[in-house]
Amino acid sequence: MNPACDDDDDDCGMEICGIWMPDGVLFCICSFLCRHEISDVLPRSERDLLASCFFRNFSRTSKDSNALVHRWIRKIPLVLKISQRNKQNYEKIEWICRNRVKLRHCDLYVRGNNEAALCKYILSSCNLAELESCTMHFIEGKHDVKESEVFEVGIPYHAIQKKNKKFMEEFRHTLAEFVPKRAMSLKRMALTLKGELCPSLLRAFSYSLEDLEMKIFAPDGSSSMDSEELHALSQVIEKLSKLKRLKIKAMFKASFTVRSNTLEVIDTTGSRGFYVETCVCKSLRKFICDHKKNYSKEWSNGVKPFELFSDEDISVGEEILEVQSKSHPFVGLIVPDNCTVRMKTS
Repeated sequence: MNPACDDDDDDCGMEICGIWMPDGVLFCICSFLCRHEISDVLPRSERDLLASCFFRNFSRTSKDSNALVHRWIRKIPLVLKISQRNKQNYEKIEWICRNRVKLRHCDLYVRGNNEAALCKYILSSCNLAELESCTMHFIEGKHDVKESEVFEVGIPYHAIQKKNKKFMEEFRHTLAEFVPKRAMSLKRMALTLKGELCPSLLRAFSYSLEDLEMKIFAPDGSSSMDSEELHALSQVIEKLSKLKRLKIKAMFKASFTVRSNTLEVIDTTGSRGFYVETCVCKSLRKFICDHKKNYSKEWSNGVKPFELFSDEDISVGEEILEVQSKSHPFVGLIVPDNCTVRMKTS
């Protein structure tokens, strides 16, 4: 290994069998050797995850290979997707946090007090400068991360916090405070929420977020969402100055207002009784929803036409009905004349 090598030096590399090989060549060779795992058939996120596992093991073979991998992880953003709670995944977390790996995407679950602290540890330890997208599931559950398993693989004690009934609220507040400053490239966010809609978290990314997906459940013991929560969410969406795509899957009945100067696509498919009663979007090109002839059914959603569609409007065998808002007006839909309303009829 070149002792004078710098992380940004193109001459970095290591000697193998008497032949000096630059980092770029070695990276291609290692990727080729694990080509059966990292296949083009797999989604990009899975390829990255497999690659990170391969290089994590490769780093343990020698001091030179360890230094080589450390240079790579400072240059190449990886994907972190941790859904299963087991020792193997905790080992991955410990490794990426200790080495301050650069992340391109992260998929995190926050279901309990300790898991919230573990996610905070990941986001505070890793390099988020090139983080493009983030998926977070805020669904409180009965089972939490086991402290004994986490400590066993070397994750420090401060990553697991004391019991706190307001852990979810405090985690989201902390997230909104320090992540936007370290993740200036974040453009896509997907959230699974229950009861609380995190307007402060979305507001923190108002200058970068272009694509927002939300799956929302009503609070336990309720079939509806608080109207003030929905109003606060509507106000935040209006202030997301770069937002182009919004997908909301709401598992409850409600009326909603969307106002935006930048939104181009709105999608409410899969919702149950969730209607956009007012949509003022001057850049909207497409509104996607589910169409049901009987609008009292709980699985219908989206926007309501002034005049219901007849059986003749829906061709036999077709699963999609498309109309322009100008030719078939919808209640509360104030959008460009060429905006298309795309309804799934099956």
